[in-house]
Amino acid sequence: MYRYILYNSPDIIGVDFSPAENLLTIAINDGTLEIWNTENGELLSTTFIYNLRVIADSFNATYDMVSFNKEGNLIIVEMGDGTVRILGVPEG
Repeated sequence: MYRYILYNSPDIIGVDFSPAENLLTIAINDGTLEIWNTENGELLSTTFIYNLRVIADSFNATYDMVSFNKEGNLIIVEMGDGTVRILGVPEG
């Protein structure tokens, strides 16, 4: 069975599915990071990451800016200054 999350934005700069494929993270050029439940289409979390837009512009979104760890409980956000941000995944 396939499920769809309708999302209309030309400014998506990174996406990743969790290892269990029940979560989807979307990074948007305005600095927003969203976490979606792919089973019911619910938006679980919205976080603003300062300077994500600048980083996206610098790299032209040519690599994964966001990814889940292999356990699926953390999201790693790669920053343009060589650092990473690690965010916990909300319950749900």
